[in-house]
Amino acid sequence: MREYYESQLAKLNTEMIQMGARCEDAISGAIQALLENNRALAEKVDGFELEIDQYERDIERLCMRLLLLQQPVATDLRVVSSALKMISDLERIGDQAADIADITKHVSFREYAGKVHIKEMAKAAIGMVTDSVDSYVKMDAELAKKVASDGEGSTHLITCTVTGAGSEQSAETVAKSVIGSALTKAAIFGADANWGRVLCAMGYSGEDFNPDKVDVAFQSQAGSVQVCAKGRGLDFDEDLAKRVLTEHDVTIAITMGEGDSNCTCWGCDLTYEYVKINGDYRTGEAQPAPLSPRRRTPCTT
Repeated sequence: MREYYESQLAKLNTEMIQMGARCEDAISGAIQALLENNRALAEKVDGFELEIDQYERDIERLCMRLLLLQQPVATDLRVVSSALKMISDLERIGDQAADIADITKHVSFREYAGKVHIKEMAKAAIGMVTDSVDSYVKMDAELAKKVASDGEGSTHLITCTVTGAGSEQSAETVAKSVIGSALTKAAIFGADANWGRVLCAMGYSGEDFNPDKVDVAFQSQAGSVQVCAKGRGLDFDEDLAKRVLTEHDVTIAITMGEGDSNCTCWGCDLTYEYVKINGDYRTGEAQPAPLSPRRRTPCTT
């Protein structure tokens, strides 16, 4: 029985690789079709999207069989559940590539080809798809961290560890909410040990927990500084906190006090360079709009 199960897991990995490869083909083909006004290639990308959709259905059925017939636990369960989440994201990549290809059928983009960074964006996206799927198949945490830290203009790899959660799902949801919080990302970039932003991100995760049980610490090679205990701020060494948060790899360590489940997620910080890059795609020169008086109101979180 285990031998059959292992063969099905191997099949799952193979199909994940093939789905990822077809997503790479779709991205590359869509961009080439757009820049060259190649309508025949645009039609081919539509075919790639259909193949990606089929991969999603096939992999979903395979995962359901593994879950219902084999009832995997622990590591095997996480492998299968992760695949189900990944195919949803990969399917959306196929949809977006088809949307880009569809533009080719209606407009000519050639005159803008040298003025925007479309090719560079596509190359980066393809690399991230490749590394993401490879990290899953090879169970390579270091490669996953590389993808997470390779955000535009990023200066920090952020690790969020959640321990003491009531369930694995709760731990994952909270960790993802914190790691995806723009305010928390900006605080790490500014070396600001702002534990309030961490608790705020935990709060809007939607998970039910008691904030009076939460501990928060920031950690790196420079040391560790606890900034919150039982939901209350602590007096801490600001100079040490600054040194801790200045390191490239920074960990936000959260203890929830609700149970014995845990999760680790990775992400990157939010920087001035990110804003410049994303304000620069169309014009070649970022031209930020002036802020209205209402938009100038500072955030007090």
